[in-house]
Amino acid sequence: MVDSGRAICRSRAWGLALLFALLPTASLPAQQLPSDLFKFSGVGSDDRQASEPTVAAQVADVPTAPGEIQLSITITLPARATTYGMDPTAPKKTEIKLTDAPGLTPVGNDFMPDRQPKIEFEELFNREVGKFYDSVTFSRRYRIDPSATPGRVAGTISFLMCDDESCQPFQRPFEALAPVVTTAAAPAAEPPVEDVASPAEAAAADPDPAPPAADAGLVMGYRMVPTRRVGGRPTPDPVRLQFELGPTDAREGDLVTLAITMELDQNWHVYSLVKGRNQIELPTELTLTSVAGLEAQGEWWETPPPEIREALESESRQHSKRVTWLRQFVRTGSSDIGVTGDIQYQICEEGKQCKGPKGVEFALGSLQTADVLEDAAVVTASFLGQRGDGAADAAVAAETSFSVARDADTGSLWSYLALAFLGGLTLNVMPCVLPVLAIKILSFVQQAGESRGRVLTLNLVYTLGVVSVFMALACLAAFASVSWGGVFQREWFRVSMVLVLFVVGLNMMGVFEIVLPGVVNQAAGSGHREGLPGAFMTGIFATLLATPCSTGWMAAAFTWSLKQSTPIIFLVWGVMGLGMASPYLVVGLFPALVNWLPRPGMWMVRFKQLSAFALFGAAVFFMQALDQRNVFPVLVAAIGVSLGLWMIGSMYDRESTFERKQGVRGAALLLTAGICSFGWNMHIKATTPLAHELQWKAFETEAFVRLRREGTPVLVDFTADWCLICKKNEHYSLNTLETVEFVKDHGIVPMMADWTNQDDEIRKWLNHFGQDSVPLTVIVPPNPDADLITLSGSYSKAELLEKLEAAMKQGPTPPAPTRTAEAPLAPVPAVSQIPDPAE
Repeated sequence: MVDSGRAICRSRAWGLALLFALLPTASLPAQQLPSDLFKFSGVGSDDRQASEPTVAAQVADVPTAPGEIQLSITITLPARATTYGMDPTAPKKTEIKLTDAPGLTPVGNDFMPDRQPKIEFEELFNREVGKFYDSVTFSRRYRIDPSATPGRVAGTISFLMCDDESCQPFQRPFEALAPVVTTAAAPAAEPPVEDVASPAEAAAADPDPAPPAADAGLVMGYRMVPTRRVGGRPTPDPVRLQFELGPTDAREGDLVTLAITMELDQNWHVYSLVKGRNQIELPTELTLTSVAGLEAQGEWWETPPPEIREALESESRQHSKRVTWLRQFVRTGSSDIGVTGDIQYQICEEGKQCKGPKGVEFALGSLQTADVLEDAAVVTASFLGQRGDGAADAAVAAETSFSVARDADTGSLWSYLALAFLGGLTLNVMPCVLPVLAIKILSFVQQAGESRGRVLTLNLVYTLGVVSVFMALACLAAFASVSWGGVFQREWFRVSMVLVLFVVGLNMMGVFEIVLPGVVNQAAGSGHREGLPGAFMTGIFATLLATPCSTGWMAAAFTWSLKQSTPIIFLVWGVMGLGMASPYLVVGLFPALVNWLPRPGMWMVRFKQLSAFALFGAAVFFMQALDQRNVFPVLVAAIGVSLGLWMIGSMYDRESTFERKQGVRGAALLLTAGICSFGWNMHIKATTPLAHELQWKAFETEAFVRLRREGTPVLVDFTADWCLICKKNEHYSLNTLETVEFVKDHGIVPMMADWTNQDDEIRKWLNHFGQDSVPLTVIVPPNPDADLITLSGSYSKAELLEKLEAAMKQGPTPPAPTRTAEAPLAPVPAVSQIPDPAE
């Protein structure tokens, strides 16, 4: 029936199109049809018949929620085709609208897919996008008004389908019949009037009224997406949580299982219940706040077992993709069962960022209230039966018989302040700080012989520099969820540290002599003394270099502090800074301690040069963490900065005239700026998608027809922002130097038909050229009688240039005989004259 209906509609559409096409010829029997202007031939335009997707809708009862139905819409895709979900970051998100749904009230925020999309990085979009292959089902629950009559549920679904050749938006109708309403059990018989308590009596009998009732379909299980406020707006975490308690028919003495399942997006991971050795990130913590009708049996266990990631001095236990935490209970009586609690977790993106700790409360069974069910959805797949490998689960269960987080909470404030102090102290022997330690040793040598007051002042200022960085990091941890070492997750900061380390290393190597803050420049002589600004900057420099390193004491103090109030966070991190600076405070109080160092001499020159290699090594270490596209631009910038400083430090001295000094400084600045600009341009070219180089004009029917009649060659690109193949063609074929030169040399007018948003005019032209999707490139030869050339799908630059050359060989036709009055020039066709197969 549907196919026959489509055939009738199609025949009517073509009949109407033929009628409109013949109307202008009624008074002009000798006039050529306007559509003859746009006869075409092309690659893939005749034999390419892309398979179309199918849409099916189904309505079913929700067994766990009487009085509710679930509407499911399934998109079935052709082979190798993909579509997108409802994520607003998708190139073109799927949208579902109901046009006929009498008596239905939606439950939850929106339709949910039956599975998570496959996350793939699209270089031309410069971001990760989620794709569905084969088929996908979007579902949503609706509550039925008991007084409503079951009827038809109808609507439309709009989605984008892409394959290897093109991207095509679809809008398909769907409909399904709503089942007969399944009502809940009938309420108990109403008591006689005289037995009904008055409001005052009811309040006296129950002084604590029950909280709002929960959704019946979610009592024993629900799933949700946690959110956190970012920039004042709720932003979803890249995880889904599902809470379950069952079986629902358990009797007294039966086992009941509580399961909490977390599904994570690609490249994200969460941490195990058991913390790894020296692990800084917070382990997952599960807490039960109340239990009804159940008695706990054993401890939590998790499946699958965590993956252990080892670093130089630490290890972390983490889960990716999906993990389920389970705990068993025994039903103790006939009363209703229920649990409430919360989960505290921290998630990190591989090699990029870690989000701050997040807590989510849950409630199931008789203890559930409506306030925990905001944005909750019905469970579609249960994980109550998760067991995994028995031996592995037993081992994990044994390990999780204690909770490191709970044990940590039993300590006092003073014990964690002691751990923080020891952690800061041990930072001084971490590999990250060793390059700066060499600078401090040289400064100690120079301080020998200074007055006690000056030595103490210098080390107090150094301490102030250290503590100031710890305070700044505490601020980031408390208010921006940036953990210890989080600043190194910023590319700009890593680039800055690489340049600073490289420049300081060259300075200590003696390539140039410039008074850098805190750096002793004339080791064997009595040149520059370390000043207060230098001591302060050395403290900052040392602390920033220390942030990639950590110790076990630091990890324990960090983990505990992040659960406390903001003043406690600042206190713990401040004490840690004092611990790091404490050796220098001791030297400031007892200057005689530096007397064991040799007197200044040539050994300091050698020591400086040796220390420079440590700085170079640290620069290389941080460089390996850079985006590979930025490595070469950073090396270019390092050369520019070093050359400028070498000029300033070597091309004049104290005896030089003011004019020479200013001239050298100006030349150094210009040369450094030029080289760094070259590196910046390399960075821009490497990280920014290629901009349009052709002088595109917006596509307009009137202009297009006029240019065709005038014999002006035209290049039309039918494209859309959500079309990956379109962007590939533009990046590698259209917007290239060879294509731009060819277009300019031959006077071709480039026009862009942007179909990012629905446009009926562009759609009619696509249909006219035998397509209902993009990409499509149309080449109009200079001869108005020649066929147009079309390129659909993906094509190379060579194919495009070949077609352009073929079109330009079809020169304009010889001048036609002078027209008589009986054959006037044909008017510009309106858009409506182009057949629309969908009408």
